[in-house]
Amino acid sequence: MGKYILARAVIAIPMVFAISLVTFVVSNLAPGDPVTAMVDPNTIAVMPKGYLEQRRQQLGLDKPMSVRYVLWLGQLVRGNLGYSYFNGISVAERIRIRALPTLELAGAALVIGTVLGVVFGVVAALRQYSIYDYVLTFLSLFGLAIPSFFFALIALYLLSYKIELFPAWGMSSTDEFSLLDNLYHLVLPASILSIELMAGTARYARTAMLEVLDSDYMNTARAKGLSEFVVVGRHAFRNALLPLITVTSLRLPFLFGGAIIIEFMFAWPGMGRLAISAIEARDYSVLMGLTFVVAVVVLISNLLADVLYACTDPRIRTG
Repeated sequence: MGKYILARAVIAIPMVFAISLVTFVVSNLAPGDPVTAMVDPNTIAVMPKGYLEQRRQQLGLDKPMSVRYVLWLGQLVRGNLGYSYFNGISVAERIRIRALPTLELAGAALVIGTVLGVVFGVVAALRQYSIYDYVLTFLSLFGLAIPSFFFALIALYLLSYKIELFPAWGMSSTDEFSLLDNLYHLVLPASILSIELMAGTARYARTAMLEVLDSDYMNTARAKGLSEFVVVGRHAFRNALLPLITVTSLRLPFLFGGAIIIEFMFAWPGMGRLAISAIEARDYSVLMGLTFVVAVVVLISNLLADVLYACTDPRIRTG
């Protein structure tokens, strides 16, 4: 088991450097110039000659991209993600402040989507071709077909504006933190964000369970006199976990991507809103830091999925 985890961790190291290269290149090839974004367009004509070029030199934007990447990578190795072009605040500090709200939102959506998706998928498989199966299948297809921002608009209008059942924005109603108030604000955005994951997990869980339920060893387990609860819970569900681990780990990038939209619509003070403000201001350093951090989180989640594979199926770590 230890050798398997170590081998996967070693493979992840060059992936981190590849992520850093792609992150830097894509961010710097984006259209726009952070220097011109700092300046009022109406005042550019009356500025001293060479002012914009001087600002680019001060920010190091006049150097070739390869040189800037090496400098940025050197800072990255030391744990420094750089500094914002606009206010000079450390990018790592800005991400640290915004990371907890995003992890709270994405984590809650992950738990809701995974748990309910698995439950719905298992129920649909155990009641194949019943009214439960048809309804759950239709709802899962509906959840996959409709984008999350559409559900967010409906929820905000009905549940926040018309009924006033849930708050429409923010993490709390007051400046003082309250756990119950925070959870009250979290319910609606986390539920909306979990819909796509819940729908995808339900479909995969149904398919995986149906494949397992039709296998020969399930009939053997029933022939031994085991109860249906033990047959389904201990034998069927465990063997259906592998595809569920796969779909959950692969959905994490979409979960963070959807969080950007949901955070903006619900005024949730997380990394999504920070990314939108950085895009509007063309703050390359913040964009690179955010992209790199999210990519590393997804890479770690894939590594965790490999470990869960090995824990679930011993043939993987011994093969």
